[in-house]
Amino acid sequence: DNQYGQCDVPAQFQSISSDFDFSKIKLYAGGNHNILVYDSLGTTKMAAWGDNTYGQAEVPDSLVSGSILMTAVGGNHNAIVTDDNQFVRVISWGDNSHNQCDVPERFNPVSDSLEVVFIDAGANHTIITYDSSGFLKMAAWGDNSYGQLNVPTEEELNGSSKFLAMRSGYYHNFAIFYDET
Repeated sequence: DNQYGQCDVPAQFQSISSDFDFSKIKLYAGGNHNILVYDSLGTTKMAAWGDNTYGQAEVPDSLVSGSILMTAVGGNHNAIVTDDNQFVRVISWGDNSHNQCDVPERFNPVSDSLEVVFIDAGANHTIITYDSSGFLKMAAWGDNSYGQLNVPTEEELNGSSKFLAMRSGYYHNFAIFYDET
């Protein structure tokens, strides 16, 4: 299905030149839109295409001067962690019908005592894993119709098992922990 142009790769990316650092090209797919994060001559850039009903395929102007550290693409919204050489911030745009783009204040800017470890997005929610002064924590916002905002407790995140990774599905999240013993 290409109803929204999500399969129509923009012409400038149909043949990639040597100006691109191929090791830094990352492609993300949302509900009916795509995000491409790439490095061109030492500058991190972002492109988007496909369904733009909620502005999810428009790259915010505020990204022009920043470095994109992490990217999450949901159903009709996106969230990124960016560093503008002054502050690390979490920026989100697109469909906000479930408040999935309402990034909590503690992530704008990210305080010195916090370090974002992972970010992901589901259909209508966003979830983030972060280190707060040596303690792992998670936060989630947006739609909670299926309990997708219920995150592990600080005790569960900092117990004997170690956090490895986290991902979001349409209406759910999962995290992988491992035992070092």
